[in-house]
Amino acid sequence: MAKKDKKQEDECLKNAKPLKPPEHTEFPFLTYGFFKPNQLAFNQIKHLTKKNVTPVYIEATLKHVNGMPVLIKEFNTWNEPIKGYVLKFRKKKGKTAYNYISNTKDMHIYSWETIKFKGEQVNVLVSANPKKMENLYKDPDLSPTARNSYDYNWLNDNVYRYTFKFLNSRLDELCSEIYYTQENDFDKLALLFMEAQSLYMVLWSAIDRFLTFRYTLRQGDNVKSLAKERYFKEALKECVDYTDTITSAQNLKQVTLNRNDPLCSAYYYYTLRNNIVHNGKENVKEVKKLVRALHDLTSIFDKVTVAVKKEGEKNLAEYSPGFDNDFEARKNKIKF
Repeated sequence: MAKKDKKQEDECLKNAKPLKPPEHTEFPFLTYGFFKPNQLAFNQIKHLTKKNVTPVYIEATLKHVNGMPVLIKEFNTWNEPIKGYVLKFRKKKGKTAYNYISNTKDMHIYSWETIKFKGEQVNVLVSANPKKMENLYKDPDLSPTARNSYDYNWLNDNVYRYTFKFLNSRLDELCSEIYYTQENDFDKLALLFMEAQSLYMVLWSAIDRFLTFRYTLRQGDNVKSLAKERYFKEALKECVDYTDTITSAQNLKQVTLNRNDPLCSAYYYYTLRNNIVHNGKENVKEVKKLVRALHDLTSIFDKVTVAVKKEGEKNLAEYSPGFDNDFEARKNKIKF
């Protein structure tokens, strides 16, 4: 294989690797994305962060890479500056906080940099490859995420905004069709089974995105984190009133769904996902099992996202009261 082809292959096969923490973990953290008080990941560092965080505007440009906000240091005066916050960590807690932060970031996309704010150095995540970023999304993007790109908010992400609309538009009808289809009508059941698998993967694409941005890049760890999530536990008990068992197609281990066992239940749904992705499911007799899991997990995830939205509103009121009026933030401008 030619060196050029080998290099291209290596680029394509690169796996996401967590970023290393910054050199100076005693410095404050300038956040404009997942770790803003009202965003997905703030709860991971909330207990390590001092209250009354400082709202700021950053004279830079915000790009989005598959849902991830990435700061480009160049700034055009016709652009809105980026809304962010300077977070200060409790005594000797900076190292722990930066470990959490770095575990959610891909070293191929982000790098650490320091910048001065009010006489002190602060750490900020910037693009690891701004030249490549310049070539991203040259066509106009009219999505809510792009229109509000100066103020990142996970609730504007199209994946979350439209997943439930898409699933709910078809889910009830699909359940009804399966219920009234005769078991000996193999062709129709097979087509419904294929559709159910497709919908289940659409749901999991949103869940994977949510878990990665809230917890870490390591998918296996994210399932455990989901099981520990209070909102998942509450929704599981509310939405599931039965037990069931499936077998992993990878290692033949059995996993049980049980409303009183969040860890096993999280792995039940995740194993069902893996069985579809890696092997595909052939036994159409399992269509009702799959559709029931799809229905219940959709309800669970919906309740979790609603709870996390309320959590963010509460965090914002607690850690940065009054930021919505914009007055304080406008006084705190940061330039590269």
